[in-house]
Amino acid sequence: MGNAREYDIRLAAYDRAGQTLWQEQKVSVIYRMQVVDGVLVVHTNNNGAGTGISDHTALITSEMRRPIWVWGGPLLAQPADHAMLFTQESVFAPDETRGLNFQRVTLRPRLNVTPIHFDSPTRPDCGEAQGFYEAFGQPTYEGRFISVQRRDKCGEFVTRFDWLSAPAAR
Repeated sequence: MGNAREYDIRLAAYDRAGQTLWQEQKVSVIYRMQVVDGVLVVHTNNNGAGTGISDHTALITSEMRRPIWVWGGPLLAQPADHAMLFTQESVFAPDETRGLNFQRVTLRPRLNVTPIHFDSPTRPDCGEAQGFYEAFGQPTYEGRFISVQRRDKCGEFVTRFDWLSAPAAR
């Protein structure tokens, strides 16, 4: 168990006169930073900080007073120049009974985080998908589409979801 204080990071913004605009301290380590469409994306992970593994990402832009934090890290590069996809639940072993949950981050014209949800598909006369990890499979990503492998009593199949234009989850 590590000393959590050794892993603290502090994100802060200052004005040109050196006055602090905001600051936040987290028990975490910075994993990756990049600027995407004028938004600073700071991916953090607390692995090794004496607690369970947890990814969080700060989205920082001059138009917002404070960072917006989203759970997880970006899953893929931008298929369009204005959106990124973030995980909301485990994509390594997603729970098939609850479908797939993600967060879509729209960068322009204004930074916005929208939860999106895809229900598990069913085929006529094939019943519900069976099994857990093996039946659901890991999602794969190609541009604006998420593909998942499923298995029901009729056999295996792949279904695709368009995450870029998906409506907000309810």
